[in-house]
Amino acid sequence: MKIVSLLLISTSVLAAGDGSITDLAMPAVNFLIFCGILFAALRKPITTHFASHADNVAATYERAQIKKKEADARITEAESKMQNSDVEAKRIKEAAEADIKKFGEDYAKEIEERIEKYKQDSRARIKAEESTMLNNLNAKLVNSVVSKAKSKIGSDVSLKEKATKKLVKDVR
Repeated sequence: MKIVSLLLISTSVLAAGDGSITDLAMPAVNFLIFCGILFAALRKPITTHFASHADNVAATYERAQIKKKEADARITEAESKMQNSDVEAKRIKEAAEADIKKFGEDYAKEIEERIEKYKQDSRARIKAEESTMLNNLNAKLVNSVVSKAKSKIGSDVSLKEKATKKLVKDVR
């Protein structure tokens, strides 16, 4: 407090000067003393502030470096996936083509087997129908022969007697 009152007194005494450059010496000394006191008072907080700000900048820089490394790792991973995607797509395409080829071969084989089975079934049906038709034809032929024989035997008396004797002889 004494220093402040001394400064005020010296300033008021010197303020009544005649306007020369030497009149500015005391205010300059006062200003330098004021700057010195201000510097002494604010030196520690300013130093602390700049030190903490430097620490914050360093921490931010380290976080940025870590994020950069993570981003580089992601980029590398994405690039490898992109490079592998061509290989993977080619592998999938080849597998699909192989599956299509195998399916085509299996389908053709199945069709051939079906055709062969149908041929065998057709032959069996034709044979069965042929057999049925032959049996029917034979039955008709036998019936026709029997009916003609009956009519001939029935119209001729000597043939009737001969047939009767033969039947009786076969039965005995």
